[in-house]
Amino acid sequence: EEQVGLHQSPTPRILSVKTDNLPLVDALALLQSKKPTLSTDHLTHIEGRLSALTTKLNALKEQKDKLNAAKSATQVSRIFNSLEANEALISVIPEVESRLEDVSCLNSQAAQWNGRLAEVSSDQEKTESLLKENCDRLESTKSKLGQSLQDVTKKLEKLQADLTQLKA
Repeated sequence: EEQVGLHQSPTPRILSVKTDNLPLVDALALLQSKKPTLSTDHLTHIEGRLSALTTKLNALKEQKDKLNAAKSATQVSRIFNSLEANEALISVIPEVESRLEDVSCLNSQAAQWNGRLAEVSSDQEKTESLLKENCDRLESTKSKLGQSLQDVTKKLEKLQADLTQLKA
């Protein structure tokens, strides 16, 4: 080993991680210390413990499956109970839907009603302005007619006076 040199592996391997970078004598001592763990009695003991552990894991899996089934059954039961409790409400849903459709129809008609009210209000404002304009014109016509009648009366009086002067 001294002549060849310490050969280090570029990539460590899992099974030889502890011995890869050790001198040969140290690696051999390490492997020698691990040899009793490979005895038949020790391996049988480990195999028994692994078998017991597998049995326990299987038992836990069965319990987990039972628990999941119970949870699932509980959830189904809860949903079923909820449906039973709400059965009266379910029978009313079509009627509520019909009423909501009626309300929607009334809402659209109300929107049209608001438009009509705006039109009527606009028409009423126009009518009021026309009435005011007509009242102003009527007052103007009354005053002009009154003035014209006074002028006609004065002219007739003057004509009457002239006629009475001519007769005299």
